[in-house]
Amino acid sequence: MKLKPTFSYSLNSRILAGCIVSARIEPTATKETLIAVSASNKVIIQGVESSLHISDRVRCLSLLPLEDNRDAIVVGTDSHLIVYDAHDNITLFQREVPDGVNCIAIGSLAKFGTLILCGGNCAIWGFNRSGDDVFWTVTGDLVTALALGDIDGDEENELIVGSQDYEIRLFKGDLMREEIIEIDVVISLCHIRDSLYAYALGNGSVGVYDNTTRLWRTKSKVNIASIMVFPTSDYLACVWAAGKIDIRRIASGEDVMKEQLNGELSGAILSKSSIERSHELTIVYNDGKVRGMEMEQPEDDQLDPALLLREFGQKKHNLLVELNNFEQEERVGIEEASEYRIPANTQVKTMLHVNIPERRIELEILADQKVPIRGIVILAEGIFDGESFVQLQDSNIESYDSMIIPIYPVKDMHIEMHVHSILGYPQSDMVNLVLSRHRLPRFSRFALISSSDDVPYPESKVELKDVEIRPSLLADWIQGQIIVTNSEQLSLPIELLDFQFKFVRCQPCDKAYLILHIESGKLTIFCDELEATSSIIQSIALFFSWDKLSSHAVFPKEFDRINKIISDMDHMYEVRDRLGTDISEKHSLLKEMILRAEDSIAIDEMILGRKYYSRLRNVERAVRQDYLIGANNHETLVTSLRALHKMIEIASKLRVGLPSQAVVSACRDAIANENLILIPTIIEFGAM
Repeated sequence: MKLKPTFSYSLNSRILAGCIVSARIEPTATKETLIAVSASNKVIIQGVESSLHISDRVRCLSLLPLEDNRDAIVVGTDSHLIVYDAHDNITLFQREVPDGVNCIAIGSLAKFGTLILCGGNCAIWGFNRSGDDVFWTVTGDLVTALALGDIDGDEENELIVGSQDYEIRLFKGDLMREEIIEIDVVISLCHIRDSLYAYALGNGSVGVYDNTTRLWRTKSKVNIASIMVFPTSDYLACVWAAGKIDIRRIASGEDVMKEQLNGELSGAILSKSSIERSHELTIVYNDGKVRGMEMEQPEDDQLDPALLLREFGQKKHNLLVELNNFEQEERVGIEEASEYRIPANTQVKTMLHVNIPERRIELEILADQKVPIRGIVILAEGIFDGESFVQLQDSNIESYDSMIIPIYPVKDMHIEMHVHSILGYPQSDMVNLVLSRHRLPRFSRFALISSSDDVPYPESKVELKDVEIRPSLLADWIQGQIIVTNSEQLSLPIELLDFQFKFVRCQPCDKAYLILHIESGKLTIFCDELEATSSIIQSIALFFSWDKLSSHAVFPKEFDRINKIISDMDHMYEVRDRLGTDISEKHSLLKEMILRAEDSIAIDEMILGRKYYSRLRNVERAVRQDYLIGANNHETLVTSLRALHKMIEIASKLRVGLPSQAVVSACRDAIANENLILIPTIIEFGAM
């Protein structure tokens, strides 16, 4: 495989990253037109001298197919969604989105039909072709990527959402079905086909999921600019911001082609330079240069000789290094070799312990046959800074056959730890590298303690309704999700109906507890951490295959926080309305001062004209100050909305199925009707 250039030109402007689309502007057009957003906030249309000026900062671009075989331009800004028809030069509609539009996906979604889906601050808005607000739901954090695709094969699209809290969520309509935790911010999503979709993270990682199963992942030191299916449905094109282009097999992630371009890239899209041609890879540079490329298949199946030489040269080097190690070991004397030789069957064991007095998890690494451990390298996502931990023993001191590494998990997620143990005697230059894996349970931040321990009950709790559960069955869930050092604590008789499981949170200087209390088959979760409680409920519901679950939630501190947010928002809405009225009046006053000053100059009344210009300057300063206050007020309002949306999303996860969906819908109605005072009640008791 090899890329060959097909066309090139320049937009003569610096282009914003990611704000690039290729559209059919004219119904009879024989090729697609490139549309991009410049650094000066103008929407540039290739081949058109004039550009579309947007007053708000543009964040994203997309296309809405129209009935007559052409596209309308969809623009997402800091506060609005704008749909513009370039052919007729009219704005089809413009809608206010208070928390801004970070990303856009357009397509069919369940019963709602074709929607323009806008990702905002912890919320997703959906508008139909007429601009009506017909869809709304909440997510855990700022929405950074959206995609649509039929993941479950029922001929209805699911919504794939990437957010700033490192999670990928799958929505069926407005109900969240699956949740996948990643290791960084999700910056791009691309549906491939069927249940396959690709993703890219802020740390340079790119991978492919089959529904909720990750097929492969790779990582680079630079950020991704675009991902797309190209040149066929079996390959994924990865375009990096530093100018590198990779073509990988979707099934395995195997790199089949690499190319390095000169310059920083703003992004890449698929476009057609003519109707007869297939899609081409259009690369857009930061400085506005545009370059089209298509795949050139070689006439024969012979590989590039330079690549073959490099590949075999690397293999030769590796084999020579390995051969040199064996020869060096053979040169060691028989006595010395017998004394410091590492037995071939040496194994390394990894075990997790909970240090209750220190409130921490400890990973013990033990080498058998008393072989010293010279050092440890642990690769794990979401635990260590830089995703790795290195600890080497000083060669001047005595080495031991075990090491203990303290671990402090931050998020409730399954973590795979790859432990590289370096074994060897300090007196020898030879070492062995032993690889092992250990998986942390999802809720490893909590450790099981004795049910007889006298610990204070948290003041917050959630009572589960509609279901009954026995302690012995819940013990099976605990065994797989939480660190258990003494399994005898979970050996409970099946006929037992009343029991309580107690857990301590493994964080330094933290005295928080989690208690799962079962009385007559009814489960109550005592925990002061709302997000952890919601994750536990979702995990238990998935384990027992519950498709419907309602609950009664009591979180006094969180309710006080919500009430404060609502009170602040009411004040901010009042400030916004008052500023709008004041600015409108001052605009009228500005126009009047300008007219009076010009009239005074026209009749040679210079003193009076100077007086009006002095007033004009004072009013202009007041208007500027009002605009500054309004901007700060709007920023604070968006932050409050984001916090409120996140609270609603977490509260919905205290339920499962229709009760969860009902909470989101009821909160949406309360926000739309400006009846925010109902939200704490909805979160506490639910809505049906």
